[in-house]
Amino acid sequence: MMSCSYDDNRLMIINQKNHSVCLETASDTLLQYNAFSNQEYSLSDQEYFLKKEVTPGDIIILHYMGQGGWPGRVQHNKNQKLNLFVYHSDSVRKHDYNFDALEGRELEKISLSLEELEARNWHVIVK
Repeated sequence: MMSCSYDDNRLMIINQKNHSVCLETASDTLLQYNAFSNQEYSLSDQEYFLKKEVTPGDIIILHYMGQGGWPGRVQHNKNQKLNLFVYHSDSVRKHDYNFDALEGRELEKISLSLEELEARNWHVIVK
């Protein structure tokens, strides 16, 4: 029997702030360095965060490659929620942020259950 692994692109983040933001998801309510250990690219932490930058009024679709897609990821998270960390892009650039500099400095932390995500049609608004 084969397990099904696919690219799930249902998660859409909408930036309604008046400035650009950088995003990251994590399996816990605290962002841990191992979140970045699966990088396919040799990027600095700053470059890694800027890959998920969203300008004001714009959207980004976050992909998840894995068994069960985003619902499976949410169900396997420690709190069984999507944990989204939002950072001010200017701060990431200005301070040449690395993981240690980012720890605890998020602009916003959003945690949503699978039911909440489904009710929002997997659209998350950052405002």
